[in-house]
Amino acid sequence: SPLVSAAGILLFGVSRRRLSALLANGGLLLSFACALSLFVQTRNGSLTLPLELSVTWIGLPDFSIPFGVLIDRLSLLMSLVVTGVGSAIFLYSLGYMADDAGYSRYFGLLSLFAFSMLAIVLATNWIELFIGWELVGFCSYALIGHWYEKPSAAEAGKKAFMVNRVADFGFLLGIVWLWAVSSPIAIERSVHFQSLQQRLPHLMELGWLSPAMLTWIGLLLFCGVLGKSAQFPLHVWLPDAMEG
Repeated sequence: SPLVSAAGILLFGVSRRRLSALLANGGLLLSFACALSLFVQTRNGSLTLPLELSVTWIGLPDFSIPFGVLIDRLSLLMSLVVTGVGSAIFLYSLGYMADDAGYSRYFGLLSLFAFSMLAIVLATNWIELFIGWELVGFCSYALIGHWYEKPSAAEAGKKAFMVNRVADFGFLLGIVWLWAVSSPIAIERSVHFQSLQQRLPHLMELGWLSPAMLTWIGLLLFCGVLGKSAQFPLHVWLPDAMEG
């Protein structure tokens, strides 16, 4: 629903202030209600986790990537965080941005941001997660530079974008390396979370994977986290981002 809100505002030019705010807030509150409903169903035992709904997105003889939604205990908890905290931010923005000239554009980008975070949280595989990760990077760039007529804010947006691309290059290398070692040559490789969870212990037992190799893969994946969370030495974008 946040993606529908973002599309309505950004693609179809919903420029009326009240309507754009209603679309954005309504979309995320609906997502929060859905996440809360799933949580209640899980607690009372009417829903068994993990639950995966997916279709084949890329299907080649030796390479396939599903696209869908994976709901387990962790992703459900994080969905509540994204939609719950996000809804509070959306509602606060109604007053905080009330006099801003880019009011509708702001809510469109904020809705796209919320969708991107949900895409990360509910991804079924590393490629789907990476797409959501890059969308979060784009939304950060756009929101930091929201007041683009202010040179310091525009420059801060570009700096955040470039620093995060450096971090995400390491993240992408980690994903590719994990895919490459996910299976002996004769068996199809995978980037699917549940498949990897089942395979990796067996591959360790067979000697196909070593602890050192997995450590390096983990460090490369962690590079992306370093950039997004502004950890040293990729922290340099965050102080400037306050301009936005």
